[in-house]
Amino acid sequence: MVDTKDDADRKAARAKYVARADPAIEAAIVAKYRATPQFRRAWKIINPSREQRSECEWWVVHAILRVLNFKEQSAPPAEEKKELEKAIKKLRAAIPFVGPRLREILKVHIRTNEILADTIIVEKGKPRWSLAKTFAVFFAYELLVNFGSTP
Repeated sequence: MVDTKDDADRKAARAKYVARADPAIEAAIVAKYRATPQFRRAWKIINPSREQRSECEWWVVHAILRVLNFKEQSAPPAEEKKELEKAIKKLRAAIPFVGPRLREILKVHIRTNEILADTIIVEKGKPRWSLAKTFAVFFAYELLVNFGSTP
């Protein structure tokens, strides 16, 4: 099998990511998630070749963990907007008590938070856009392209 540029990039990305993890811990994590229904469904769809099985196994587990992480992190837009507005109030309250240089920095942070708060749209009665689903689709596509049949 000849390594293409994409294969080299993928192996480099994995090496960089795995360099931080202990191989025994990594093997335990892969073994744990190999038993999940998500892994079995993905494995059945991808059906990688024998040469790519171990690497594909690692990437499937990595994708599952990333999507689960995004599911946990996503807060409702209304909650995000409230947090930004609280931060803006705290920054405004701190302005009279700081020096002129720090005051300018605080004003920049206030303006940035105001812009972010204005971009968050809180719609009622409409399902919100899920970053976890977006990443799940992205990882599914990448796994199929790299290890399975063409999507």
